[in-house]
Amino acid sequence: MLSIKLKNTIKFCFKTVIVVLASVLFIKAFFIDFYKNKSTSMEDKLFVDEYIAVNKFMHGSRFPITLLTVPFSNSHYSRFIELPYFRLPGLKKIRYNELIAFNNPVLNDPPIDKKKLLFGRIAALPGDTLLISKKKVIINSTEQSIPETCKFKFRVTINNKKFSDSFFTKYHVSDKYKIGNLNIYDFYLTRKKAKLMLADSASMYVREIMELEYKLSYDIFPANNFYVWNKDYYGPVIIPKKGTTIHLDEINLPLYRKIIETYEANNLEISNNEIMINGQPRTYYTFKQNYYFILSDNRDNGYDSRNWGFLPESHIVGKVWN
Repeated sequence: MLSIKLKNTIKFCFKTVIVVLASVLFIKAFFIDFYKNKSTSMEDKLFVDEYIAVNKFMHGSRFPITLLTVPFSNSHYSRFIELPYFRLPGLKKIRYNELIAFNNPVLNDPPIDKKKLLFGRIAALPGDTLLISKKKVIINSTEQSIPETCKFKFRVTINNKKFSDSFFTKYHVSDKYKIGNLNIYDFYLTRKKAKLMLADSASMYVREIMELEYKLSYDIFPANNFYVWNKDYYGPVIIPKKGTTIHLDEINLPLYRKIIETYEANNLEISNNEIMINGQPRTYYTFKQNYYFILSDNRDNGYDSRNWGFLPESHIVGKVWN
């Protein structure tokens, strides 16, 4: 039989482990957590396989939604108990060009807090009117500065049949594509690196690639023939704001349908050319939460709001500490 002293020691160790585990989970849930970046969308700011610190309290900590979760796991959970979305007040408001971590809004099946984590840059806030023209980001008629870390697609003609490995290392080129059998390559570079490459003796010609205006791209949200948009020419579009009421019609419905149906949990259908929401004909809709427009730093080879639409506030995890 165990002695009383040994029993007390075991109890103490067990309680200590529980307290430490609970404290770590509490800190991870409400204050700070670390996530591994698995995407090239934010290069040259955040790199693949880099661990990113995320501040969860700066803009308001989001309460856990899926309570029955195996500690330190995002894939082992039960949906038996799910809490509604709730966020504590933040210390500061979200600002333009801020880096944030968020749950992938494209995924519909998992609970919000179990969706894949992504990173991106705030381009537009709730209520803003966003326009992208010739790659320039224009918010409420004012052109915004583009961070130096943003990468764009450049077509490079070289003197030799191929670049040497040392050339790729010199310019930290990760995304590169050869055009046919010619000595022409497409690179994703910052504009600063492109200027350096142009001055390099190995390069003959360096040109930034731009989409044509009014060229429809079907991998661009909302993938509708009425919106002839692409990555370089997008909008204008109004970013939904909580409490704002908009007029609904067949033209703007593709922009806001997923918000109404998925993020704000309404039943929407078209019947006899009428928009029916929860069984009632509606020509107006009032948004229930705030939304944001996200851009990746890898502007021509990333994955952001231009591909999937507006980011609900409920999907924001926190501010990237960098």
